Amino acid sequence: MKGENIMKKVKILIQTIIILLIAICTSLSAHAAKYKYDELNRLVEVIYDSGQTVTYTYDAAGNILKVEVNTPLRIEPIGDKKVEAGQLIEFTVVAFTEEGTDIEYFAYNLPEGAEFDTTTNTFRWIPNSSQAGVHTVTFKAKSGDYTASETVSITVQGIANTLPGENVEVKFEENSSVTFENVTQAGETKMSIHDKLPGGTSINVNLIPIYYDITTTAQFEGSAKIKIYFDISGFEDFEEDLRLYQIKDGDVKDITIGTFTPTGTNTGYIEGEVDHFCYFAVGIPNRPPVADAGKDRVVKATSPEGAEVLLDACLSFDPDSELKKFAAPNTPYDGRSIVRYKWYGIFGEVEGISPKVTLPVGTWEITLIVSDGLVNSSDKVTITVKEEAEVPLYGDLNGDGEIDTVDLALLGRFVLGIINEFPSENGEIAADLNGDGIIDTIDYTLLKRYILVIIDKFPVENM
Repeated sequence: MKGENIMKKVKILIQTIIILLIAICTSLSAHAAKYKYDELNRLVEVIYDSGQTVTYTYDAAGNILKVEVNTPLRIEPIGDKKVEAGQLIEFTVVAFTEEGTDIEYFAYNLPEGAEFDTTTNTFRWIPNSSQAGVHTVTFKAKSGDYTASETVSITVQGIANTLPGENVEVKFEENSSVTFENVTQAGETKMSIHDKLPGGTSINVNLIPIYYDITTTAQFEGSAKIKIYFDISGFEDFEEDLRLYQIKDGDVKDITIGTFTPTGTNTGYIEGEVDHFCYFAVGIPNRPPVADAGKDRVVKATSPEGAEVLLDACLSFDPDSELKKFAAPNTPYDGRSIVRYKWYGIFGEVEGISPKVTLPVGTWEITLIVSDGLVNSSDKVTITVKEEAEVPLYGDLNGDGEIDTVDLALLGRFVLGIINEFPSENGEIAADLNGDGIIDTIDYTLLKRYILVIIDKFPVENM
């Protein structure tokens, strides 16, 4: 019997605790309430000033069977918030009524600079770094005689590492830094490093694929100098051409001050000057291709129309073809190879690396323009076409009237690039022994075979 009484008391105690916990959890901002009990002195209903009611139902044994909570007005939970200084925090307060009646919204204890639009029930705030800490804001909803509220904690994160003053330097990891000319309001300056740019960013230069995103909540006047330290391993051959670029809204701007400065083995820094912050990267501008129209030549007329001449741009090249480790421009053409060869002269216009054109007797200047799709460059070549009667003895490169080993030695030195002209004025005509417009090892072999009496005539003489 004694044991049963103890168990009964324990049960009553547990039920009382449960009721109290439910009452605490379901109460809103107001604590005043009315309590109703049944004939067995059991709590059956709690009515709060907010209009919320909690009803308890028991079974025959006195155990709580059901708890019903009726809230005529409630706010959708907002929860505590966190935001970094300088960033926008925005959310909407939403309340509900069971009757669907109109609801008014209020906000109390708004921080400086914060706004609460009672039409849209929207809270907006961009805290500055001086507001770092915890702020509490109470939001209240009212519908008729009913009210509901929630107090929200907003934690502003941010350390003011950029204080007012002149020539204020902020250092980042690995010695990179920003120096402000004049800071007027304290804030936080940060740099994050990425391996790619935001999607859709257009670039027209070659970049080392390391991108520096610098932001600040400080307010400043004048300019700011950026110093970026980085490892130049793999890019040493391009050290003299490196530049610092600012990348924003599809615009790539060279902001470099001076040149890359080595500080140790494979390390160094580069500086730039700006008036606002965004993404930055180190790279090389797109360099123009190098046009090479070939050497000036003298050729023999082979018909009444003149001579058919093979133009030659095979020595033209694009220096940016070496930039394999750089991120290429993402324009329609990446600027790393020649995409167009155009020749202009008395013949009009032709395209190609080695097109054939017909030139009349005379001396003609021909222009070659090459393009990598982004920039162009040009070169000129002079080609003289002479009548057959003016053409010297083929193979006689020094003009002494004989074809011998002296001429062979001259031709060998010319082909090897040791000399770039012959003693005879018409030496280049005399050296083109197969008439293809090019003086090369084929001509050298033909001359050697002629001197050895293996052949008695050059192919050009049959043209």
